[in-house]
Amino acid sequence: GRTGGVRMVHRQQLLSKLLLMEQTEQYQHPGGQWFYSALMNSNTMAVDAFWQVFVMTKAVFGLSLCLLVIFVEAVAETDVSSFGGNIVPALALLLCLFLAGLETIARRTTTQQLLERRMDAENEWVSIFSWVANHGRSLFNLDKNELAHLDSEFRRTSKSFLVIHQAARDWTFDSTWVMKYVGWFAYSITLVWAAMRLLQSRMERSKTFTSGDCVILLQVFRRFATYMRSVSDSLVAMQKGSVSILRVAKLLDLPEQRSLLDYATSSLNADSDLLTPGLPSDEAVFQEVVFKIPSTADSGGLGPLCDLVQREGRELRIPLGKIIFVKGGTEAHRISCLSLLTGLVTPSSGRVLLPPAEWPVLMPNVPTALPHSTVREDFVICGASPEAANNLAAILGLDPDALHRHLPPGQAALQALARNLLRDPTLFAAVRPVSGAPLELRDKVLALLLAWQAGGGGQTLIALLEKDGLPKCSTHEGRAAFYEGAGIPCRTLVLSGEEVPPNFPAEGMFVLDIEEHFEGAAAADANGLDGTEDPSQAELLMAERA
Repeated sequence: GRTGGVRMVHRQQLLSKLLLMEQTEQYQHPGGQWFYSALMNSNTMAVDAFWQVFVMTKAVFGLSLCLLVIFVEAVAETDVSSFGGNIVPALALLLCLFLAGLETIARRTTTQQLLERRMDAENEWVSIFSWVANHGRSLFNLDKNELAHLDSEFRRTSKSFLVIHQAARDWTFDSTWVMKYVGWFAYSITLVWAAMRLLQSRMERSKTFTSGDCVILLQVFRRFATYMRSVSDSLVAMQKGSVSILRVAKLLDLPEQRSLLDYATSSLNADSDLLTPGLPSDEAVFQEVVFKIPSTADSGGLGPLCDLVQREGRELRIPLGKIIFVKGGTEAHRISCLSLLTGLVTPSSGRVLLPPAEWPVLMPNVPTALPHSTVREDFVICGASPEAANNLAAILGLDPDALHRHLPPGQAALQALARNLLRDPTLFAAVRPVSGAPLELRDKVLALLLAWQAGGGGQTLIALLEKDGLPKCSTHEGRAAFYEGAGIPCRTLVLSGEEVPPNFPAEGMFVLDIEEHFEGAAAADANGLDGTEDPSQAELLMAERA
C-alpha cells in the first residue's frame, strides 16, 4: 500500500523526458497533457494498477481455495464425502465463472473507450483551470469579451466532463452489480439445493449431509461470491490504471532527438565538418536548410514558428563573436531562424553547423524562472555573487527580494534576460529583448547586453557588477578592443526585430536579412505579421506593431 514513492518515480520520469526533448517534440503533445499525466495519471497508475495487482492476487487465491474445496468434495468417495459426491455445487461455481468471464470480455472494449474519453475531458478542464491558476497576472490584460469566452470554455469543459464521467461511472458500476447478481444467483441456487439435501438427509436419518456440512457449503459460496466481486472490481480499477499507463507510456516513448547518442553523433559530425576546407571554426553555416512544422504541431506556449526554406544556391555564413541582428520577414520567421541557429529545433533537411565549443541559448519568449525563488536567489543560482545580484537588480529596476511569480510581465522578462546572461552561454539569442522594458530602462538593458558581448560573457559581467559600474569606454568598439587586448574573446549576441535600432553600434555588427536568404519571408511580411493576404488586416497589424 505504499504507493507514494511509486507515483513520484513516474513523475520524475516525465520531468526527465521533458528536459531532454526538442522543441519540435513538445509540439506533438500540448503542455497540459504532460501536466495532467504527472498529476493524475501517475496517481491512478499507483493506486488503480499496481495496488490492485495485490488485491486481485488475494481474491484469485481465495477463489482458488473455494474451487479446491468444492471440487475435492465433489469427486471424493461417497462414504467419506460430506456432500455425498454430488456435483451440483461444482457446476454452480463453473457457471458463475463462465458468466463472470463472459461479462468481463463483452464489456472490456466499451469500458476502455469510456475511460479514455473521460480522461480526455478531464484533461481539458484541468488545462484551463491550471492556466487560470498559474497565469493570474495575465487576467488583468483581458477585456470583458475575453473573460466571458474563458468562462464559457471553462463551463463547457466542466459540463462535457460531467456527462462523460456519469456515463463511465454508471458503466463501471454496472459491471460490479452484474457480478453481485451472478454471485447471489449462484448462492441462492446453492441455498435451495443445500436445504433440500439437508431435508432429505434428515428424512432418511442419514449422516451423509449434516447441518455443519450445509453451513460450510453456504459459507464457501458466500466467500466465492465476495471474491468474485473483488476480482471484478479489481479488473475495472486495473482498466483505469491501464488507460493511464498507456498515456504515460505514449509520452515517455517519444523519440529523443537530443539523446546522448544523437548528441555524440552530431558532435562527431560537426568535428569532421570543421576539418573540411572552407569551414572556419568562427562561423555558423546554414547549408540547404529546409524546416517544416510537424502536421500535429501545437504551440503549447513555445512561441510562433513557421516553415523556412533556404534559397537555393545561397550558403548562409554567420560570423561568431559579433553582434548579429536578424531582421525582415515575420516574427515567426525570425524565431524559427533563431531556433535553428541555437539548436532548439533541427531542420527537416540540410544542416546547421556550429563549432562544437559553442553553447547557444535562446531566451524564451515567455519569461520563466525557478519556482519559489526570489530575484536575488535566482541570480545567485546562476553564478552571481550576492553583491553582484543586488547591483544587477538595481540596474534593471527589480526588487531583489521579490518572488518571480509576483513580478509584472515586463519585469519578469528583464529578470529572464539577466538570468540567461549570467548562465554565460557563448551565443545568446533574444527576440526583442527590450520590448517589455520601460523607456527609462531600455538604454541600461542595451548597455548590459553590449557589456556582456564585448566583455566575453557572464564572468566579466559579474566582476563589473561587483565593482558597481560598467567600463568607462566611450564606444562599444573601444570596450571590445580593451577586452580582446586582455585575452578575453567577445561573445556572440544575436538579436532580432523588424529594423535595426538607431542606437545600435553599426561597426562590427552583422545584419542577417531573412527575406534575402529564405524563400516566402518577403511575401509573408508584405501580407502582415501572420502571413495573411487581407490588406486591411495587414494595415491593422502594422499599426498595432508600430
